[in-house]
Amino acid sequence: MYYTKWKRNRHGRCNLCGCVTDLSWDHVPPKGCTEISNTEMRSIFDLLTVNHSEIKPKESQDGMKYRTLCKTCNSEIGSKYERTLIDFTKSVKKTLSSNLVLPKILNFDVQPQRLMKCVIGHIIAAKIEDEETEFDKLAREYVLKESASLPENIHFSYWLYPYCSSTVTREFFIVTPLDSRKVDTIYCQTMKFFPVAYICTDRQGFAGLSSLSQYRNAPLDEFVSIQLDISKLRDEHWPEAPNDRENYFFVGGKSVQNSIHANPRKR
Repeated sequence: MYYTKWKRNRHGRCNLCGCVTDLSWDHVPPKGCTEISNTEMRSIFDLLTVNHSEIKPKESQDGMKYRTLCKTCNSEIGSKYERTLIDFTKSVKKTLSSNLVLPKILNFDVQPQRLMKCVIGHIIAAKIEDEETEFDKLAREYVLKESASLPENIHFSYWLYPYCSSTVTREFFIVTPLDSRKVDTIYCQTMKFFPVAYICTDRQGFAGLSSLSQYRNAPLDEFVSIQLDISKLRDEHWPEAPNDRENYFFVGGKSVQNSIHANPRKR
């Protein structure tokens, strides 16, 4: 590995259970969802600079990963929840690669509770700063306890992401001025990789995205049919990178400084 800022020591505090022990590598996104290959990585703030293409990226020989989980927690996420995310990812890829004319709305059968726990578990792993936030506290309890429902103030949404890059962005705020005296602030965590991106916010119905929050109390093994709208394409760097079409700006603290944007290494 060529990590500097994006890893901890071999022995440290597990992001999920909090135990101080030997830490293992957690791939984000998990193996099985994407091809593991040589990867170029830049921090989110590097990406937002005007001349970001001139900044030399970090390199990894086997994808984006974090040494932040103990072996037990890493194994628990993998054995209990990853199959749901992997199967959903493969189903979307297979459908998108079809030669058929596709409708604007695609339907997929998934176990929403397992899918949300898997994504949130990997979002928890993708954090180097040893800090306690309200999201971390609620998310840990949700992932560690199989019977736990998605907390009421965490809203889980997703959208089509037809890009080869992968991005995890922790602990950032989207701030939109409403008038000269008021602003609207939304607290966010994202994990994006081909072909679907995911976001946790403190706002229901954020940006009109498809949501799984209505299944927050669903039984762990319940299957439901969810929809993926392929008619609306978002920018590759949305929502962490402001653009000329939307009147908002992006702020974050220590955790967002270590957020990573990764691309397959150019040959």
